[in-house]
Amino acid sequence: MSRTRCRRPVLGIVAVLTLASVAACQGNGELSGSGSVSVSSGVSSTSSPVTPTPSVSSSASDESERFVVDEVDEGLKVEWVSTDVTDTSFEATYRVTNMTGDDVWLAGGIDVVRDADQDSYAFGAVVLPLDEAKHWVTPPMTTLSLLSVAESREEGFSQPRPFEVSSREYEDSEGPVDPSSMRLCVGYVMSSDLYRDSDSGGLLGVEIVEAFELQHISCSEPVDLG
Repeated sequence: MSRTRCRRPVLGIVAVLTLASVAACQGNGELSGSGSVSVSSGVSSTSSPVTPTPSVSSSASDESERFVVDEVDEGLKVEWVSTDVTDTSFEATYRVTNMTGDDVWLAGGIDVVRDADQDSYAFGAVVLPLDEAKHWVTPPMTTLSLLSVAESREEGFSQPRPFEVSSREYEDSEGPVDPSSMRLCVGYVMSSDLYRDSDSGGLLGVEIVEAFELQHISCSEPVDLG
């Protein structure tokens, strides 16, 4: 299955156990880069549902999984609404439409991740994997937002240039990159795979490991960065 990453709200305090010591970490509730901001939402015209790929797998660049876009589907229609490109920043608004025929749960925030399918990098509103070398007393959580059948939603984000690449949750950037074009990839989990209800605000807390394993990825067309 394919996978990709973004830092999102983490609930509670998590502790990392190593063979030699125990360190307690407090999640900061922040997304890397500048988090997504909801702009508007609506319902699109009905169309034939798109069957997602069975799963989204991420590539492994070392002994632990790192996020790389290497398999996508068309369960979501991801479109650029507006972009503003300068030498020092990138700002954009995009629209996501649920084409699956079922309710889905969207990942939030924006990171810059490796895009093996395009031999480049992508903006990723995705669930990033945890470092498998670490063990957690309390499973780290992420918050997903509901996107109903055929619903469309617009989100906005900005990123400074050059872009800092992310590949795992709770991990420092791999360093700056400045590709000539990038696409936007959005992670989602099928409601039928979670078997639970959201709170009244359409949000759902899910363990990062579970969300990452169930995640599907849909992407936009690339945008020229000049």
